Amino acid sequence: MISAEILHISLVRSISVPSLRILMEAELDDAEWVRNRYDQLMLIDKKRLRAV
Repeated sequence: MISAEILHISLVRSISVPSLRILMEAELDDAEWVRNRYDQLMLIDKKRLRAV
């Protein structure tokens, strides 16, 4: 049985690798990338709070 931690790590890895590729292709500056990533994380947090 796959542990939750291993599943989480593989999921994060599969999501972050394409994100980096997209970032390189789009040539976003660091500040814009950080701002976009922060917005994405805030949306995830809001969804979690609604689920609780």
